[in-house]
Amino acid sequence: MYYYYFIIIIIIIIVIIIIIIIIIIIIIIIIIIIIIIIIIIIIIPFTGLIGGFEMRDDDKEILRQ
Repeated sequence: MYYYYFIIIIIIIIVIIIIIIIIIIIIIIIIIIIIIIIIIIIIIPFTGLIGGFEMRDDDKEILRQ
């Protein structure tokens, strides 16, 4: 009888550990996705502005020539 209880407890502990690991992995993936989205949202407007300014500078140089 004691062996059965011991095995059941071990199985429950293993299942709980696996569930915790899966939850942690999911949370890490969600955080990484959020960070990537934030970086994209931050970088795209800046690159757009820089590109816009560079284009304007080029246009000015063309007009000067």
